[in-house]
Amino acid sequence: MFIEVEQKTLAKALHMISGAAAARSPIPILAGLKLEADPGGLTLAAGHPGMMLQYRIPSGDGQAIVGQRGSIVVPARYLTELIRRLPEGFVTVSCTEDRVVVIRSGGAAYRLSGMCADAFPALARLEHSAVVHMPNFALKRAIKQVAFAVSTSDARPSLTGVSCRSEGGQVRLTATDGVRLASRTIAASKRRQDAFPAVVIPGKPLSEFSKMMHDEQGTTAVTLGKDSIRFQTGDLLMQCSLLAGGFPSADQLTPAAFAAELTLETQALLRTLVRVSLLSGDSKTVRLTVLSESAIELSSRTAAVGDAAETVGIEALSGEKLAVSFNGSHMTDIIEAVDSACVTLKLAGKWSPIVIRPADCPSSFYILTPIRTRG
Repeated sequence: MFIEVEQKTLAKALHMISGAAAARSPIPILAGLKLEADPGGLTLAAGHPGMMLQYRIPSGDGQAIVGQRGSIVVPARYLTELIRRLPEGFVTVSCTEDRVVVIRSGGAAYRLSGMCADAFPALARLEHSAVVHMPNFALKRAIKQVAFAVSTSDARPSLTGVSCRSEGGQVRLTATDGVRLASRTIAASKRRQDAFPAVVIPGKPLSEFSKMMHDEQGTTAVTLGKDSIRFQTGDLLMQCSLLAGGFPSADQLTPAAFAAELTLETQALLRTLVRVSLLSGDSKTVRLTVLSESAIELSSRTAAVGDAAETVGIEALSGEKLAVSFNGSHMTDIIEAVDSACVTLKLAGKWSPIVIRPADCPSSFYILTPIRTRG
């Protein structure tokens, strides 16, 4: 293998995918990055059978020049740090017959021991596949607005993922940890669209992929197989195994009727929540009390420390004057995810789920289970 690559281009590619390589693994090859050169360019891959990242550097735009095709696996940590610290300009990467990778930049030469690429995990074939295309800017925003709600506990593995369903040209993403739920529906692009039932995508890989989507004007092709799902945008590809297990239905968790609905200015509510939560203690309990048609009160207290109470103006109110308690940290996460100037809180009762909707974004909503308190 022999290839010339721009240092900046190679460093960017390594930065994007090297995190998928295992830092510590009983299988040494999983701590490596696969480099594969062919006449069309250089493909870099990292990961394991359950999750794989690939980045393609094409040869057609002058960023890569392939002199000899071939493949090799190199320790991810050392290759990434070395390329990052090299000066700008073209870097040559070659491989000897005894699997030594030689990296040259200017007058410097570095040698890394490589491994046979044949043992590196390959992308699984996606049989019975369905394909849907989504605008990058909408998908990136939707992932951010729901992924914070995934569970961090392995007690219910399916809750560590994001449910994804495609139907009627719409894609619905939902995440929940059993206490809070976040859901967002986005329109697919006008290209080929297939419907598929709800599947559960591991939350962490999905969040990491969204951070790599720098071309917000582009499109992501989502391909669903029997046990895996693939996301591809431009030269970046991620494929991961789906999570098994049941996933709660947002429709079943939503109360049939509400006793009160109040609309507030999002940033005013957020700032007040953050301040009041400072004295909410280990329980994180914050109490919301509807005072009048123009104001609510947020309050909290911690024994032997102190208490807090602050009023927030209401833009609109309909229904009864209620009081409900909730986890202030969870509510803060929800309000931070709201992409709207105003937010509507729907209350069905002091012990019923709270439904939060961005006022000008009907395609997204959040549900938060209240905390049962005395009084």
